[in-house]
Amino acid sequence: MRGFDPDFADLPDYIIKITDRIWEGRGIGLIRRWYADDCVMHTSMGPARGVPAVIAGTLDTLNAFPDRRLLPEAIIWSGDDQAGFLSSHRVLAPAMHLGHSIFGPPTGRELTFRAIADCFCVENKVVEEWLVRDQAGIAAQLGLDADALARSFAEREADWDGEPWHVGAARELASKGGFRTPELQDHPAAALVRDGMAAIWGGADLDRVAELYHPAASVRVPGARTLHGHERLNRWLFGLLAAFPDARIAIEHSIANGAAARAEVSTRWWLTGTHSGHGRFGPPSGATILLLGVTHSNVEDGRIRDEWIVADEIAVRKQIALQRG
Repeated sequence: MRGFDPDFADLPDYIIKITDRIWEGRGIGLIRRWYADDCVMHTSMGPARGVPAVIAGTLDTLNAFPDRRLLPEAIIWSGDDQAGFLSSHRVLAPAMHLGHSIFGPPTGRELTFRAIADCFCVENKVVEEWLVRDQAGIAAQLGLDADALARSFAEREADWDGEPWHVGAARELASKGGFRTPELQDHPAAALVRDGMAAIWGGADLDRVAELYHPAASVRVPGARTLHGHERLNRWLFGLLAAFPDARIAIEHSIANGAAARAEVSTRWWLTGTHSGHGRFGPPSGATILLLGVTHSNVEDGRIRDEWIVADEIAVRKQIALQRG
């Protein structure tokens, strides 16, 4: 790979090795080597910029979960060493809660959660990253009340001047249809997933669930839950769409690896809407929400057999708390 260290055979090898050396091997300072000085990190809790922010976030997480592992489940990627590479890296993270953190004092509990990092890489550097983590799953396994935790996050921002960061971003997303020109790979499996998501999440066409998903599909959703089959997936979607009946989804990146009959698909998306209905997030508040998510889907013979929807529902609850007052 032009511009990359010679010991990296390809992009997945690069992602696996830098993840191992930085986070598994505790070489935190190596972030300065493999992240651009002005790298941008996108999360549902807000954007951050620069290597110091990446290092600070890493240290904070490791203080809370010092034995955390990052076990690679999948890397779905695209690009080349001319235009740059995009890696969508799904990890499973077993850990024990042994340190003080945003989740409060240590509980000593064991937990396992998922995260996906989409990284845009150019000449040996991560220059932009979209990080999604199942914070609701962490909270549930630590025995924490999701709304109380979200309110504690909101209280830290309540005294800031101006409106919450995400409100202006949500207006921009709604008016422009996205934050950037979407990159939609011309692959039948990628098109199948993104078209289905747009119809179901953006159009409430829930009859598409039975068409898109295999009857025995397993879907991992926020809160460290796994749903089996159409009916349970429908119930989960009812809770989401009832809360935000005007939801709009903007698919920002859609790629697939593999043949048309059997492929792994990564779909990065933003969701915005108004909390105007009853659903999974409590009584209607009128709050504007903005959610970043990445979905990994295993497609076999034109249907989704396994899927991982990773997003931060605690961030949604925090946004509601900020605007509810």
